[in-house]
Amino acid sequence: MRPGAFLLACALSAALAAAGRAAESASVTVRLIDARNGRPYTLWKGPLEIALYKMEPAKALRSLAEQRANDLGTLRQVPDAKGEARFAMPNPMPGVIGFLTPLGCSRQLFDAGEVVEKGVVGKNECRTRFARMGVRFEAKPGELVYFVAPLSLWERHPIIR
Repeated sequence: MRPGAFLLACALSAALAAAGRAAESASVTVRLIDARNGRPYTLWKGPLEIALYKMEPAKALRSLAEQRANDLGTLRQVPDAKGEARFAMPNPMPGVIGFLTPLGCSRQLFDAGEVVEKGVVGKNECRTRFARMGVRFEAKPGELVYFVAPLSLWERHPIIR
C-alpha cells in the first residue's frame, strides 16, 4: 500500500471512530449520600425521579406552553445496592437536571453539561451534624453526588402509614 493511501485510511478510520463516540449518549451516575454520616444511602427502594429540562424552569418561562416545551420528561431509576442510579442522557442533551424526590435536602438544579464533563457534588443543606462538618466529596466526570435525608420509620414502612 502506498504511504499516501495508508495515511488517508488511518485518518478516515480515526474520524469515523470519533464520530461514533460523539453519537453515543453520555451516561450519568447519581450517588445518593446519607446526610447523617456521608455513607451511601441504600434505604431508598423506590424509583428516583430525575427531571430533565432544556433550561432552568424559573427563567423566562411565562406561559404554560413555554413550560411544557422546556420539560423534556422524567426518568425513573431505582438505585442499586450501593445507592447509585444510572441513566443515559437523551440526545439532544438537556441543559438542566433536577430531582423530584422526597429524600433530597435541597431543590438544587444541576447543569447537565457540567455533570457529564466534570462531575458535580450537590449542596448538603440537610440539618445534620455531618453537614455542618464541611466534609468534601468529589465527583468524577458523569457523576452526580446528591445528599439525602434519612427516611423516618413511618416513611420506610408503608404498612404503618
